[in-house]
Amino acid sequence: MAASTLPNALYPPQRSGRSRGPDTAHEVLSGHTCPLRQSSVTRGLIAANLLMELRSVLKEFRGCRLLPRGVRLTAPTGDILFPDVVVVPPGGCSDPFELRSPVLLADIIADDFNTPMNRTRREAAMAIPGLQAYLAISEQERLVDVYRRFSGSWTSLRIEGKGLVGLPALGCAIDLKTIYDGVSV
Repeated sequence: MAASTLPNALYPPQRSGRSRGPDTAHEVLSGHTCPLRQSSVTRGLIAANLLMELRSVLKEFRGCRLLPRGVRLTAPTGDILFPDVVVVPPGGCSDPFELRSPVLLADIIADDFNTPMNRTRREAAMAIPGLQAYLAISEQERLVDVYRRFSGSWTSLRIEGKGLVGLPALGCAIDLKTIYDGVSV
């Protein structure tokens, strides 16, 4: 059947920018609408590796959910984010289109971690009260910036080349080798 003859029901209606539906395809950072970051094979491999490793860890944490990119998260700053990987506690997925109270967010970043857009995304994520860890993962090199909340304050650690990404809130550490498995960087 040609694409032009498919029933309209297969094509979801377009929604306004204030939509809460899954087809909203932009982030809002500092009041500016930004298109979602482009996906790549590298981003997909890194996300899949992280998802698979976290899935085995989360079997110990009953009720926690692990979600890939595509679910909306509104930060207390008003910024709208679509993180690449999210861990939410029980009750964090009560809305079918928007996350609540994530414990961990990971963004896979193709460019410099400190561009204004990436800084704004990181700051918005770190404003979320229940968030315990934010990971900025590079697509260009074996590099992860780990931000962890301890007693209400954020600490940061850069892991480059090889090493473990410690995630105390989940009771685990993930090897950079696992995150970048199958990725040529």
